[in-house]
Amino acid sequence: MILACEIYNNFSHIDEVWIVPCGDGRKDKKLRCNAYNRIKMLSLIRNDVVYPDLPVNIELTEYNNKKFMPTYDLLKKLKNDYSTYNFSFCLGSDLLASLPKWEYGMDIINEYELIIMHRPGYEIKNLNLLKKYHILESTLDNSSTKIRNRIEEVINKKHKVYLGISGLTSRSVIQYIIENELYNSK
Repeated sequence: MILACEIYNNFSHIDEVWIVPCGDGRKDKKLRCNAYNRIKMLSLIRNDVVYPDLPVNIELTEYNNKKFMPTYDLLKKLKNDYSTYNFSFCLGSDLLASLPKWEYGMDIINEYELIIMHRPGYEIKNLNLLKKYHILESTLDNSSTKIRNRIEEVINKKHKVYLGISGLTSRSVIQYIIENELYNSK
């Protein structure tokens, strides 16, 4: 959510930031909780940390589609459904090197502006392949993967989950994780 706000605040041509959680059924990643719970946590943290007027929104196209959509298909659907909008695609620098190898990765590169979030430890290379891009420099080393990994570490050490992830996400999200026993946080 912090990065979404940073994108909005650092690039004057961005009118809104849409966070599009992936639907269920994604095979390339091991998702440890369903789309409904991920959307609920996004809503909680958005309400906790984003001023209501700031246009950072959760967009449910893929969730409503009831299945995982490859990135290019999702972008095409959004472009079709919202034809008056110009879309950019945001990704971390950890994914940039593999983007040309994605299904329709070169089409994404050729058709969409990219906003690359520089992640510590991941150099930004091969910019000559990109048509339109902006780089968001960030010293934040935060990701949902980091939170999930921390939960596992904490559970393995028999510590309390809320102590291990305090500061990485909001209090209401931590409470939701515990109450719903997500990520084996029982």
